[in-house]
Amino acid sequence: MKPLHRPYILWSLAFMMAGTWLGFLMLPFLFQFKGIPDWWLGDGLSWARRLQAHGPMQVFGFCVIFTMGISYQMLGELLNARHSPNAMRLGLGCMVVGTLGQALTPQLLWSCLQLISGLMFVAGMARHRPSIGTARRNLAHSHFLRWGSLWLLVALALQVVGRPTALVLELILWGFLSLYIVGVGLRVHPAMLGRTPPAALLQWTVLWLWNGSLILHLANYPLPAAVGLFAASLLLVIGLRPWVYSANPHGWPLRGYLGWSYAWLLLASAGRLAAALPDGPAHWAGAVKHAHASGFILTMMVGMGLRLLPAFERKHLAWPAARWLCLGLLSLGGVLRVTGQAGVLPWALLPGGTLQVAALLLFAGSLLATFIRGQAIRTTGCARPSLEG
Repeated sequence: MKPLHRPYILWSLAFMMAGTWLGFLMLPFLFQFKGIPDWWLGDGLSWARRLQAHGPMQVFGFCVIFTMGISYQMLGELLNARHSPNAMRLGLGCMVVGTLGQALTPQLLWSCLQLISGLMFVAGMARHRPSIGTARRNLAHSHFLRWGSLWLLVALALQVVGRPTALVLELILWGFLSLYIVGVGLRVHPAMLGRTPPAALLQWTVLWLWNGSLILHLANYPLPAAVGLFAASLLLVIGLRPWVYSANPHGWPLRGYLGWSYAWLLLASAGRLAAALPDGPAHWAGAVKHAHASGFILTMMVGMGLRLLPAFERKHLAWPAARWLCLGLLSLGGVLRVTGQAGVLPWALLPGGTLQVAALLLFAGSLLATFIRGQAIRTTGCARPSLEG
């Protein structure tokens, strides 16, 4: 990866560790642990303040900035696109300062800075098109990215006008981040899984179901929105078949990350549907949110990050075993965390969250070690590391 793009990844990792630490501090409260010391408890607003900072740091600071950095680099790799260094620095600076401000003392200024960053990012993505004559595959995937960009701007604009933070974060998670993951996934995951892309009709159906569901959610129709998202998720996994074995498997656990991530997506959308029913389990809300955010989104980001970032760096991953360890820690930690938060196994919440924290520490450490001292990949001529294989 060119040094120009490193600041996005480095800042996202810094936010990830800060947000993860705040989340770890909140686990005893969620677990209703009886022996919390006074210095941890603080005044009556301490837990609320930590929760308030945890969300923006993880969603905007880690997920959004990380996705921006990956998107800029992938556009450069696939289309040989060039970006203005000054514009990229300004966009990153606005998101960093805005996120820090939102986490500490939410004000209109910080929301406006984040919106400016989002506008600059979307404009940067929209400027570039494949050259005339370039063979384009799986055209539907690019429309997922366009709609994801639109939901990013909608969420940031709603934040500026004072809509609830929970709604803003949900549109970022289910709109921007999820549609970007699905769009990139429809472009590269079939090759990674050793199969052909889903039929175009299925992809377009998923796209319209997904966006229609988000519109219904904005219009305050939770049950039809949940039905649409579940249907879209089900069609997506039917088309990609992430759990079906095929020939030419990769020599490292990328398939495991994809399989677990899409399983979490299906579980989260099913849980969302169940909770939206008239007599549904409303207490599942936290478990469903984390099944989606720390299950689907985080597992995918870690798996793809460990695959793509070393390729962008033209280096081998510094700690190859981190691929397996992160997958195991995230998978077991996610199961324990979600079952604990859903009330199925209340005792599992604390160990599950601890395992997830350990996975993120390992993820950040392995990437930083790769940036600093990773061994360069030897290539011949103009050969580039593949983003798909």
